[in-house]
Amino acid sequence: MALMEHGIPATELISIEAYLRRNRDEYVEALQTTLGTGYDPDNHSATDWLDYHTRVSLDRLDVRDRVLDALPGDLGGVAAALQDAGDPAGWASLLLAARVSRLRTERVATMTGRSAPAARAMLARIVDRGWLVSHGRTRGRWYAPSERLDGLPLRVPALMRHLADGAQLSLFDA
Repeated sequence: MALMEHGIPATELISIEAYLRRNRDEYVEALQTTLGTGYDPDNHSATDWLDYHTRVSLDRLDVRDRVLDALPGDLGGVAAALQDAGDPAGWASLLLAARVSRLRTERVATMTGRSAPAARAMLARIVDRGWLVSHGRTRGRWYAPSERLDGLPLRVPALMRHLADGAQLSLFDA
């Protein structure tokens, strides 16, 4: 919820689907181990499936906890970089959100409680200050991190990519 309140979409935090998609063979094997070659619930224990599902869920929760632990430090780091550059520290959550996924005017308007024209003007100012790069035109326009923003050492974006990719935590060093 903390990530979503800061405008960072995080369905990966409540779903194991990305993991299951990436590890399809493991998933199918867990189902077959539990169910056998045919569905016969009276003769197959659900224990193997519950063990598998619990392990995957705990892995996702561990990554989520790392994201939530990293969030204040990343927001503080972005805010400090903004202040050092003479820019509003209030842009920090927008810039962190941009490192996680594309920003669009409507999303920024919602995140900031501004009208679409006011959000567009703010985004134009952030682009002018070198923090974001705009792509596309008019209704299709979206904003991505500039090299300047990508150069900030942040943990949340890497952890969120890890969650979205469905990789196992043991394979990730964060």
